[in-house]
Amino acid sequence: MAFTAATDTYARGFAGSRNPHPADVVPAPAKRNAEASAEIPFGTVVKHGTLIGDALQLTSTADRLAGVAIHRYNYVPGIEVNATTGDLLPNADFDVLEYAGSGIMVTVDEAVTEASPVRVRVTAAGGGRGTFRTGAVAAATILLTGARFAGRTTGAGPVLVRGNFVVGTAD
Repeated sequence: MAFTAATDTYARGFAGSRNPHPADVVPAPAKRNAEASAEIPFGTVVKHGTLIGDALQLTSTADRLAGVAIHRYNYVPGIEVNATTGDLLPNADFDVLEYAGSGIMVTVDEAVTEASPVRVRVTAAGGGRGTFRTGAVAAATILLTGARFAGRTTGAGPVLVRGNFVVGTAD
């Protein structure tokens, strides 16, 4: 049996899941959800908080991006993640992905293709803060200049995205 090729990507997953790759940049130590009461969904872009280890949801196009919240399998339901929604509870520690070589699954709130520009929302509209989209909304989205969609959707849903998640330009 001949060996042909190995893939470093995957076609299915859920928001925040990834296929670890040597080119991925996951800074240590982990971040902490510093929101007073808001949960942070996996697969969303977060910003740096006041303290070095803090992360918060996006609120402005001028935010300093920290990366995408990565899902792990060792969270304790009801203590670190909401047992119903699966989102990160306040004070929960989590990892962020600054750069994804093989990609991370995210949820988009509109149809995208591999050629679509990658943007994230900073408002609660649409899919919510830190969610991905392709259309620009003045004062409400950030263009991630070093990121690319690695799949396509016909509407809202999961898609793989690769690249840099900490360099952006306000729309």
